[in-house]
Amino acid sequence: MKNERKLNCYGGPEPEQNTAQVTLESFGYDASVSHHSRVSSAFRTAGFALAVLTVVLSVVLIISYSGYVTYDNFEYIAKTFSYVRGNDGESADSFTVSAGSGMVCGCFGDNLVFAGSGRLDVYSPSGKLKYSYDTGMTAPVLVGSGSRFAVFSPGENRVGVYNSITRFADIDLGAPVYSVDLSDGLLAVLSESGESHTTVSLYRSDMSSAGTLSYRDAYGVKTAVSSGSSYVALLSVKSSGGSVTSVIDIYDAALEQKHHEEMTGELPFDIWFAGETLFAVTDRCVRTMDVSADDISSVSDSFAYTGMTYMGRQEAEGTSLLYFSEKLQGFSDTIIAFDTKGAMIGKTVSELPFVSSAMIGGVLVYDSAGKVTATDFVTSRDTDYPSGGILFSGESGLYSLGTDHILKKLK
Repeated sequence: MKNERKLNCYGGPEPEQNTAQVTLESFGYDASVSHHSRVSSAFRTAGFALAVLTVVLSVVLIISYSGYVTYDNFEYIAKTFSYVRGNDGESADSFTVSAGSGMVCGCFGDNLVFAGSGRLDVYSPSGKLKYSYDTGMTAPVLVGSGSRFAVFSPGENRVGVYNSITRFADIDLGAPVYSVDLSDGLLAVLSESGESHTTVSLYRSDMSSAGTLSYRDAYGVKTAVSSGSSYVALLSVKSSGGSVTSVIDIYDAALEQKHHEEMTGELPFDIWFAGETLFAVTDRCVRTMDVSADDISSVSDSFAYTGMTYMGRQEAEGTSLLYFSEKLQGFSDTIIAFDTKGAMIGKTVSELPFVSSAMIGGVLVYDSAGKVTATDFVTSRDTDYPSGGILFSGESGLYSLGTDHILKKLK
C-alpha cells in the first residue's frame, strides 16, 4: 500500500503526531523503588493534613466571629461595593434635599448631612443620595470628626454613629443623653445613669467600651474629646450654700485625671477642643487652656464679655465661631472668631440677628436676616452674596440651604 502523507496549507507534509503518553515513568519515577514510594506517600499525607487544617481553622473562625455575621454587616458590604463601583461625578451647583422639619445640616469629609425630625439623609457633593435612615429623634444634633459623625437628640436615650457608607452603631444608653463628642478614635457620651448625676461613657473606634467616668456631686453640662483622642474633658456645675461653681475636669486616654479647675460664681455653657487648645465658656468669659504640654497648666488666656449672652458656636476650617447677642443698648449680634491657639482673629457685629455662619478660605460668611455677607478679617473687606439660608462649609465647598430645601453651592 502506498504510504500517503497529508500536506499542510504551505504544500509541505504535515508533522508526525506524537501519540506517546507522558507518565511519571517518563521522568524516571519507579513505584517499585522504596524511596520514590515514600516521597509520594509523604506528599499525599501532607496534602491531606493541610486540607484538614484548613477546614478546622475555617470552622474555628466562623464560630469565633459568628456575632459579626449579621444583616447590618452584609448591608455594609453591599453598600461599600455599590459606592466604590459608582461614579459620583462632580459637585452640583444646586439640588433639593428632604429630611423633615427642624432640619440641621453639616459637612463631614465628603458627606453632606441633613437631619430632621425622625430622619437623616446623607448626600454626596454631586447631589447623589448615599443613604437615608429613620432615626426616631425629635430634635437632632450633629457632631463630627473627619468623615465620622454622630447624631443625638438632647434628653433622649440613643446615639447614632455614621460614616461615608452607613450607620455602623446605634447605641441605647437607657438614660437621657445631653452631650456627645467624638474624634477619629474616641466617642464620648454624657448621660444620667442610676445614682450618678453624670456619667460619661467612652467608646473606641470599633465601638467597644473604653471605660466610664461617673460623678455624684456635680451635674455634667458638656463633654469634649481632643482631635488626637488623647484627652476627654467634662464641664459640670455644682452648688453649695446658694452659690454655683463651674468645674473643668480633663482626663487622658487611660482615664487618669490630668487637670481640675473650679470657677466659683460662674454658670457653665460650653466646652470643646480646637487643635491643642481647650475652650470653656461660662456666663462671664471665654477661657482657653493649652493641653499640648505633659503638665496641663491652668487657664492660659480669657476673653471677658459683659452685657452679652452666649448663643452658641460653630467650627469651620480650624476656626471657632462664637455667637453673642446684646440687647442692653439696642439690639446687636456679634460673631467672634478664635484660632486653634485661642487667639481672637476677628470680630463682626450686625444690627440684625445672625441666622448662621461659616468659614471658607479663611473668610467669614454669615447670614443676618436673609442677607449673606463675606468678611475677610485680613483685608476688612465685605462682599455680599445673592441668597441666604442655613450656611455651612467643609472640604467640598460653601453651601446655603434655603427654606425651600434647595441646597446651593456658593463657593
